[in-house]
Amino acid sequence: MANSTTIIAEIGVNHNGQILLAKKLIKLAKIAGANIVKFQYFSAFNMVERKTKSAEYQKKNTGISSQYELLKKLELSIEQIEELKDYCKKVSIEFLCTAFNPNDLKMLVNLGMNKIKIPSGEINNKMLLKQACILNKEIYLSTGMANYKEIKKVYSYIRKNTKKNIYILHCTSLYPAPPSSLNLDFLSLIKEKITNNIGYSDHSKGIIASCVALGLGAKIIEKHITINEKLSGPDHKASLNPKEFKEFISKIRDTESMLGSRLRKPDTRENKIKALVRKSWYTNTDIKKGQILNEKNIVLKRPLSHLDAWSIPIGKRSKKNLKRGKPIKKEDLL
Repeated sequence: MANSTTIIAEIGVNHNGQILLAKKLIKLAKIAGANIVKFQYFSAFNMVERKTKSAEYQKKNTGISSQYELLKKLELSIEQIEELKDYCKKVSIEFLCTAFNPNDLKMLVNLGMNKIKIPSGEINNKMLLKQACILNKEIYLSTGMANYKEIKKVYSYIRKNTKKNIYILHCTSLYPAPPSSLNLDFLSLIKEKITNNIGYSDHSKGIIASCVALGLGAKIIEKHITINEKLSGPDHKASLNPKEFKEFISKIRDTESMLGSRLRKPDTRENKIKALVRKSWYTNTDIKKGQILNEKNIVLKRPLSHLDAWSIPIGKRSKKNLKRGKPIKKEDLL
């Protein structure tokens, strides 16, 4: 199972509108070992009405009460997005970017994007979902704020309209998301009732939640990366700094190694120990030819030799004289 999990470094808007910072984060994500870096492409004007308030976490993390003003500061032009895509190619990491309307999504795919990520807030955007199906790319569907009924409905719609792989990413849309809000076992229900292609978009602090999700079958893990979690911005506080992100990926790979496979095959190193810690039957006294073996004259002891502990020779007769402390062989018995 080694390195089978796709790890997305979610830069999102943690570039704070700065192209140089965005490139630095791409490079750091690559060094850490991420498979994909993800951005967001939007126009505040097309995205939100001017009087829309910021979400509570956005206001808390930025001090900006207007969602329009907040998003305006975080915009990147399509030319900047293309520059970032080219930089990803230069450093050999896959580029991914979420769009929030059909036209922008088509534009991103035309730039050469190989996958489509539907953000949690757009899960009920049928026009966007329709375009995603038309573009015929693998789809990652984030599900923050959605209930099971909504998720199943959206998945069924996408499945009906594309033959490409669809991955459902469980998500809690809180930044950061407290442990009690994560509901990770929901991954088991998705896997049982909808699809085996599951993933986890992790907005919690630390590493543990993603490792648990991996154990529940997640094939994709998404986690925010930032230069510094103390920076002003909506998502920095739910992000890992570069050092933490590298450790995060290391732990994900360790978890993969620990999970192994469903086939139980003892490690070759275990086989060397097995003979030393399993038991065989040994003579506990001198035994004469024709003597019946009983619980007093034979005993189970280490190491494993001939007749193992599954065999019970009690009640059988000895074929020959046996010295005390010797392993009992099958050919020693009548």
